[in-house]
Amino acid sequence: MSIRQPRRSAAAPRRRPRVAGQGAAVRPGDLPPEERPAAAEDETAPVERAEDTGRGRARVPRRSWRWLAPLLVASVAGAAFGAVATMQRADRDARATAQVAAQDAAASAAASAAEDVLSYAHDTVADDLAAAQERMTPAFAEEFAEVVPTVTSLAEQRQLVVTATVRNVAVVDCGEECSSSTVRVLLFVDQERTGDGRTLDPIEIRTVLTMTRSKGEWLVSDSVSL
Repeated sequence: MSIRQPRRSAAAPRRRPRVAGQGAAVRPGDLPPEERPAAAEDETAPVERAEDTGRGRARVPRRSWRWLAPLLVASVAGAAFGAVATMQRADRDARATAQVAAQDAAASAAASAAEDVLSYAHDTVADDLAAAQERMTPAFAEEFAEVVPTVTSLAEQRQLVVTATVRNVAVVDCGEECSSSTVRVLLFVDQERTGDGRTLDPIEIRTVLTMTRSKGEWLVSDSVSL
């Protein structure tokens, strides 16, 4: 009589579920290479690490230059703009100083010229008027020469002696047409006169002289009575 052995199941043995905390944790290094998880890449990490140069200093990561470059450009541009602005301001100041100096010189020359042109005596009238023409530009001296015969004749006939004195002088505003070589000057002049052996009434004259600098000297180039 044979004893029948119990039949074994061909199915794989059933595994018990793993309870948290039981068993050793699986490390990525224990897995086959194809099953190892890929390392996450930090997009914010610098392209290069700071490496020791051997002299105790580290190289600056390349990506940091992307931020430094605009700052460097801006600083250079700012410095250049500041230099240009400084030069322009210095040029304006120099031109303004030169203009003021020219106006002062022209005003002084105008006052002196006005007294020479408007003063004369009957016994020296020819020499007086010739000296007055020396204070004028050649073109204006030619225009003045047209009245010389009339003034000479009147002075000699009436025995005139005329002394001109400038009471006040002011530079006419030049606006946007300022020049360091041409300046208009307003003058208030008093003429004291004697003639025919007696004192005559004084004359008040207002005139604008245009002064032009020629060969370092300020000369009268035009005259307008007001």
